Amino acid sequence: MGLVKDITQATEERRLKLEPGDTLVLYTDGLSEARSSTGMMFDLKGMEKVLADGGTPEEVRDRLVGAARAHMKVQDDDMTLLIVQWDLAA
Repeated sequence: MGLVKDITQATEERRLKLEPGDTLVLYTDGLSEARSSTGMMFDLKGMEKVLADGGTPEEVRDRLVGAARAHMKVQDDDMTLLIVQWDLAA
């Protein structure tokens, strides 16, 4: 998915153990670096406020994108999210 064949110098492999009810959110910098009219980034603090409420993957997506769009002056980068949730009912 990138322009470079070997990205091993720029990446780090990690393993995460998800527990029932956990949600994993992967995002591109277009979300975390969304800037307000004063140049302030949405950043992790903005994202953490939204994520604290939990919810389904769809609810989390809608709230994150909505909060970032409300924060930013203009969208000048793509925003991509991948949200994985361990469903307790499954």
